[in-house]
Amino acid sequence: MLSTTTTALAAMSACLLLYIVSRDRGRKNYPPSPPGLPLLGNTLDIPPRRAWERFAEWSRELGSPIISVNVLGNRIIVLNDARVADELLEKRSGIYSSRPRFPFVNEAAGFHHWNWAFSGEPELWKPARREFEFHTRQSMVRNYHNKEVHMVLQTMKKILDTPENFMDHCRFASGFLILSMIYGLDDPIEAEKYIDKFDRGSEGFEAAMNKNIIDILPWTRHIPLWMSSLPGFGWRHQVEEVKIWGASTRDVMLDWYLSHRAQEPDSVIANIIERSKNSMADEQSRIAFAHKVAGVSYLAGTTTVGAFRFIILVMVLFPDVQKRYIVAVCKETIRWTTVPHAPIQDDWYDGYLIPKGSQVVHNSWAIFHDPSVYPSPEKFSPDRFLTAEGQLDPTVPDPMAGFGSGRRLCPGRFIALDEMFLFTAYLVSLFSIRPAIDPTSGDEIRPSPCDGEGLIGQPKPFPCTIEPRSPRTEVLLDSTIRATTKSS
Repeated sequence: MLSTTTTALAAMSACLLLYIVSRDRGRKNYPPSPPGLPLLGNTLDIPPRRAWERFAEWSRELGSPIISVNVLGNRIIVLNDARVADELLEKRSGIYSSRPRFPFVNEAAGFHHWNWAFSGEPELWKPARREFEFHTRQSMVRNYHNKEVHMVLQTMKKILDTPENFMDHCRFASGFLILSMIYGLDDPIEAEKYIDKFDRGSEGFEAAMNKNIIDILPWTRHIPLWMSSLPGFGWRHQVEEVKIWGASTRDVMLDWYLSHRAQEPDSVIANIIERSKNSMADEQSRIAFAHKVAGVSYLAGTTTVGAFRFIILVMVLFPDVQKRYIVAVCKETIRWTTVPHAPIQDDWYDGYLIPKGSQVVHNSWAIFHDPSVYPSPEKFSPDRFLTAEGQLDPTVPDPMAGFGSGRRLCPGRFIALDEMFLFTAYLVSLFSIRPAIDPTSGDEIRPSPCDGEGLIGQPKPFPCTIEPRSPRTEVLLDSTIRATTKSS
């Protein structure tokens, strides 16, 4: 008699075969696609890291700025050209304002109940995004300047004390600003306790999102938890871990805010509750709405962690940029170093079908490495954004595509740009950054710029030497922190 495990695997295999065969039948007008294997399509051709480079390579080989990729019958549409991305995601944004289904995070891990950033349901994401964008629009950035400076100074102090832990300090920087700005938690020591807890879950979330079977075969989310002990089913336990982490990051900071509410901490969540008085008479409804709007903040802020780390990486690889124009360095970091959309109805572009619900990837890497727009795109050169007189050149396209396009453009982009500028400015003014030295050979250790990994392209850990530019750096930093703390 067949064992329960064997029977289950046989049933799953049969269902998988039927699913794949029926999934893509009858569709002949997709954008060009690289050759694939029967049933598997291009599943084995997509690298686990830096897939965006392979997409750009296929685009060049196929001679088309828009391509399609078949992953076990799931059709992914990749936009590798700024003109095509503008036409679809901007001019037809009403069609492309939805999100892909994201079965793993939304359905299996239960994020669809509260995470409007991943939601494709207009009644959930539109009101929440509208409110979030009100508090993070460009004219509001100055309201958070003191909090940003406080965050950067605390981070610089950590880098001064333990420069070898700069990767962790970058994560602290992003997390501390979110907890301070959104919830009013301004004590760095207390904030770090929450950041450490959230980050352990965040790493698991990113790992799960990078590669999981549920997004390919959504029906596998129904597999019971007891099967996680069977060979090949360990991912089922990972679903539960992400679910627990999501609930924790969503609820624990609201609990902190409510317990400190009497102290009237300056925060976005307090402002949301106050602003909603006219539309919601019941206080619990106002708190629930504010909770939903603010609950995605910590997860969204993980992209800034990667930006901070890349800033240090480029200073190790290209020490001369530490003397350059800071805004140009930030722009070039964004360019050098992607968010999917999903159409809510079938669409056609240049004779190609883009089916409803397909995942549309805005390949910003390919757009930012277009040699016709950015000459020698593989070279890190902040000077490309400057005129001969050393001023910002308005004729060079701004790399804002790194924050997405259309109606799902990152609403926190202005905050992110501002904190990137402050982080970079303080970093280069206080520290000298250069490659670490191999103790055996005496040679410089040059980290690879192509080792980015993860859902949001985080650089791998790398060694470097970070030293204060002046013997008085610690004294100046401490006095500045005391002064800003008193003024705030």
